[in-house]
Amino acid sequence: MEPKEKASHKAMRAPEHLQLAVQIKKDWTMTWWEQFMILSRRTFKERCRDYFDKLRLLQALGIAVLLGLLWWKSNTGTEAQLRDQVGLMFYICIFWTSSSIFGAVYVFPFEKVYLVKERKADMYRLSVYYVCSTLCDMVAHVFYPTFFMLIVYFMAGFKRTVSCFFLTHFGILLIVITSQVSY
Repeated sequence: MEPKEKASHKAMRAPEHLQLAVQIKKDWTMTWWEQFMILSRRTFKERCRDYFDKLRLLQALGIAVLLGLLWWKSNTGTEAQLRDQVGLMFYICIFWTSSSIFGAVYVFPFEKVYLVKERKADMYRLSVYYVCSTLCDMVAHVFYPTFFMLIVYFMAGFKRTVSCFFLTHFGILLIVITSQVSY
């Protein structure tokens, strides 16, 4: 049935006004960079109120302290103790993955109304919106895990070297950024 449908779609012609609209190249009044600068300022102001509130900070602090107390100065002397620290890392990864995904899930429905309206008016490119949204979200998605890891890493008794801390922190940031961008 699929080849028949493809043949029927090829045989159908679009109305003339739609063909002309597709052929006309869209000229933007502003460059991509100018649109990016304007939209990023607006998006950052809007997202700052959402991301940097006391409740989110308290949540990150509370969970960091709770995990730090649960894994207080855990050792890696035996295989069971090492598995405990691996379990902590797994929990941290799951926590930050779900936090960043739910952050994107909750923000987009509110912005969708404005996005559709502004896109119909051809105010900016969709690529500009996506890049601005992703970069503005990135500020919070880097700040909170950094704050979180500074507390948990030292309370849980992970290896206290600069390279180990930054490798662990870099791994958590990759997980957070990947889960935020993939949505």
